[in-house]
Amino acid sequence: MAAGSSPNTSVSGRFLDADKERLILSLPLDGYAKKPLVTLEEAVIPLAKIIDNVESRVWVSMERSKSPADNLEQNESAAIRLYTIEWSEENQSLYNVLNETLRLEDRKKLIPWFSYLKLILTALFKLAWFRGTVWRGVKTDLYNLYEVGSHITWWAFSSCSQSREIAETQFLDSSRASTLFQIECLNGKSIQRHSLYKDENEILLLPCSYFEVVKKVKIIKNGLCIIYLRELIPPFKLLEPPFPINENSSEPMTATNNKNTPILADTTEVYLNHRKITDQDIELVVYAVKGSCPMLKMLDLAGNQLGAIGAQHVADNLMNKMQTLTTLNLADNQIGDTGAQCLSNAFLRNQTMIVLILKNNGIGDQGAKSLAEVLQNNKTLTSLDLSANRIGDRGAKHLTDAIEKNNTLTTLNLTQNEITLAGQQRLTDASRINKTLRNLLLVRDQ
Repeated sequence: MAAGSSPNTSVSGRFLDADKERLILSLPLDGYAKKPLVTLEEAVIPLAKIIDNVESRVWVSMERSKSPADNLEQNESAAIRLYTIEWSEENQSLYNVLNETLRLEDRKKLIPWFSYLKLILTALFKLAWFRGTVWRGVKTDLYNLYEVGSHITWWAFSSCSQSREIAETQFLDSSRASTLFQIECLNGKSIQRHSLYKDENEILLLPCSYFEVVKKVKIIKNGLCIIYLRELIPPFKLLEPPFPINENSSEPMTATNNKNTPILADTTEVYLNHRKITDQDIELVVYAVKGSCPMLKMLDLAGNQLGAIGAQHVADNLMNKMQTLTTLNLADNQIGDTGAQCLSNAFLRNQTMIVLILKNNGIGDQGAKSLAEVLQNNKTLTSLDLSANRIGDRGAKHLTDAIEKNNTLTTLNLTQNEITLAGQQRLTDASRINKTLRNLLLVRDQ
């Protein structure tokens, strides 16, 4: 057995191994989830012949995890801590041996790791999902291996930093060609509170992370190559969750076609409702959905935290560019009048939208005016839900004028607004002229 060492204060090798990734398609990572959840001591029994002194590191990890953060169990937190520990020889570290095995095409080599994977992935899936920009570096030139527009998979765990400065100063070598990855991630995990090395502030990307190469830049002066990656939803499930994700976890930022099934390339309905998606998140989300669902017909973004900026991203990148989208649900956000204007502008190009749900979005008279202009010209929209907004008589007047000219709308929901009885009467009179509007809902908010 190899001798152990004290914790390494230099940059961990797990931050510097991107050059070891095989950029070819392999089989998905599955099968491990069927294993029962066991203690960390039990989980590493099959690894004792593979990794020197793993038992002593397990003991250290368990001792350091007696009061785990983030509502994890002691064994779960310790499994993450064990992953971060440095052995005296880097190539013997658990993270190194595990990641080398994850990159192998022969998935049978992973069988001894199944119990440990079950435990650590159970822990990681319980942590909050980090969405944003992270950085990863490697002390070699990978410029020619990453083609712009291509889709690649990193099969191993990927350790990243939230700081470009740290990535450049600690991960790169100014004396030779190096590569810096700027990654827009959807499904990162902050493991700082479960790492043996608290100062690393590590964001861990899970195995089988799937990316598009957005662009790359080579700086001739210092030999630095910068590669920009954007995480996407893969066309099929590459990583089997350790448990049904609607039972125990904060659900990952992946679109689903039901409560817990990741989308496929031919998915036509995507549900991302009640995911706490913000204006800062939505650009990544929209890009991922657009790249993964070319035949998308219905998108549910209800109950998130989207404002006008979020509406702008949806309008520009989905309504304007996806001519398959027929139903958009933005209920219970806060896009306001400005967001309604953004969506209205998108109808100048969109000729497929049939159902638009904007319930409870803080839309007032000005937003109603913008949407009324859509109704005067649009030939496809059949259902518009503007209930629980702040539309008054002025907004109702614009909608009244639109109803008189529109000949495709069949349902208009204006319940729980601020329209007076007089305004409601004008709308009712207009609906009698309209030959197609069958459902006009007008109960005033009391």
